[in-house]
Amino acid sequence: LETALKQQKKLEQDKEFYLKKPLPAQLQAQIRDNDKEIAAQQKALQEKDAAMAAIRARFDADRERYRQITRTGAVPPAPTFDRLAGLAKRMPLTCFGIVIAGLSLIGVPGTAGFVSKWYLILAALEKGQFWIVGAILLSSLLAIAYVWRFVEVAYFKPAPEGTTRQEAPLSMLIPAWILVIGTIWFGLDTSFTVGTATEAAQQLVKVGR
Repeated sequence: LETALKQQKKLEQDKEFYLKKPLPAQLQAQIRDNDKEIAAQQKALQEKDAAMAAIRARFDADRERYRQITRTGAVPPAPTFDRLAGLAKRMPLTCFGIVIAGLSLIGVPGTAGFVSKWYLILAALEKGQFWIVGAILLSSLLAIAYVWRFVEVAYFKPAPEGTTRQEAPLSMLIPAWILVIGTIWFGLDTSFTVGTATEAAQQLVKVGR
C-alpha cells in the first residue's frame, strides 16, 4: 500500500503539468490502475482488521466464560444416559437404528454381529481356546447392559415438556440406515459373510494362541 501511495503522489505531480491540457491516455490509465490498486489493498486491510477483531472478540468471550466457570465452580453437564430421556419420541428412526445396531453388537441371530461371533466361537472351541469363548460371551453381556440402558432411557422415560420430533439430518440418517439395513441383510443372507467370517475367526484364534 505504501508503494501504491507513493506512486499516486508521483502521478499527481505528473498530472500538474497538464492542468490546461488533456491528460495523455497512458497517464490516465496509470492513474486509474493505481487508484484501483490502492482501493483493493485498503479493502484487504479492512477485511484483515475485521477478521482480527472477530478473533479478539471470540477470545474475550471464551476467556470470560472460562472465568465464570472457574469462579462459580460450574462445569458443563456431562454426557449421561439421562440426557437421552424420551429420545425415541424426538428421533424415532435414529433410535430404532441404534437399537438394531445394538442387537448386532450383542450378537442376536439375524444380524451380522451374530455371524461373526458364532464363527469366532466355533473356531475358538475347535482350537481349545475356551478363554476366547468366555471373552466373547462377556462382551455380549456387557453389550446387553449398555443397549438395554439406552432402550430404557430413550423409550420408557418421559421426554422433556415441549419436545417435538426432530430427526437427524438426511446426510447422516441415510448413511446410518444403509449400514443398519446391511447389518440385517448380511445377518440373514450369509452366503457372502460365512466364508469371510470363518477365515477371519481362524486368523484371530491363531493370533490368540
